[in-house]
Amino acid sequence: MEKIINQNHSKETYYYILSNILEKASYYGLRSIMVLYMISEMLNMEREDAFNLYGYLTSSYIISQILGAVLGDFLIGNKKAIIAGALMQSIGLFSICSASLYGLYIGMFLVIIGNGLFIPNMLSNFGKLYLKKTKLLDAGFTLFNFTSSIGIVLGTVVIAPIADTFGYKIVFIILGIITILSIVPLLILEEQIPAPEKQQKVEKSKKLKIITTFVSAFLFLGLYQLGHIRINDLQYVFENSSIFLIPASWWSSLLPALSVPISLFAIILWSYFYSCQFSKLMLGFIFGTLSFGILYLMPEVPTEQTIPLFLLSLLLLAIADIHVKPVVYSILTQYANPKYLATLMSLAYIPTLLLTALVSFNQEYLFANPTVSVLIGLIGMTIFSFSFMIFQKVNKSV
Repeated sequence: MEKIINQNHSKETYYYILSNILEKASYYGLRSIMVLYMISEMLNMEREDAFNLYGYLTSSYIISQILGAVLGDFLIGNKKAIIAGALMQSIGLFSICSASLYGLYIGMFLVIIGNGLFIPNMLSNFGKLYLKKTKLLDAGFTLFNFTSSIGIVLGTVVIAPIADTFGYKIVFIILGIITILSIVPLLILEEQIPAPEKQQKVEKSKKLKIITTFVSAFLFLGLYQLGHIRINDLQYVFENSSIFLIPASWWSSLLPALSVPISLFAIILWSYFYSCQFSKLMLGFIFGTLSFGILYLMPEVPTEQTIPLFLLSLLLLAIADIHVKPVVYSILTQYANPKYLATLMSLAYIPTLLLTALVSFNQEYLFANPTVSVLIGLIGMTIFSFSFMIFQKVNKSV
């Protein structure tokens, strides 16, 4: 680990972060009330139809982000794509508040397309701010992810009570205005994305690093999802048992809550000290292995004495998550061609889509046997931890 000298987060970083927080608050605020709105007296949809439509909203974002990234990289530019995406989302939100099915369908379509334009191009432009100070990339993307969570919490916690008090139409108008406000910080900034220090055909060694990063993201996201089946199973037992003193509503919030101090610590540490990105990925899989090992060893029916073990497992998983997800983005930013960065970042979502489909296909068996899912995750994490150790020894210059 070496000290970072004469490199600081720029003011542009905080403008992009503010923009991202506002957009996240708007999008997740919409998601938090969407089903309730559709089954309310305003639209009177059947619950099954409402949940199916909500499923389209949440699942189609991966495809829309790939399309949005391609448009931003190859046709209109990343910043224009961000602004166009925010404007489309706001128009979509205003359409939804018309209280008609046509308005709902048009509005949802615009929100999906707008979100697809906004997210990958925002990530790309944010990463390019660090092309001349690459040692801060890990801290930068950890900060970005952390503040994204703030926006998500604001949207999900604040919007529903406003809907209960003032009605859905007012809420959709508020969300549309918030989305428009999300582009104000970017309009203040000039388009001054710094060029990388060395440019650049993507060399063989860089291609290897990019491929390794994609494989890491694919495996970690998939194994993480498998581990969550066991975590959800244990949380359900804890929530529905009277012998545990922790309020039922707290159990599902434990992992995000543990991520907060870890993220803050990582942001501060990585802003002043640099360590190899692939070492961080390796540590992420090692911490994931330890977390899954504890989950696997826990009894089928947990007792009060197993709560500390469960909390330790969640803590280790939160540490693993911080060492992988933001680092994947920072490696892609550092080693990929900046012209195609948004497209590459959007492709990192494809494993999530494939793995979600795979888990859904085997959902009945995996949910009936949660220890099997965590065992598969444990084996995968262990194998990849050792693979990374070998990779690091072979590539000492990485």
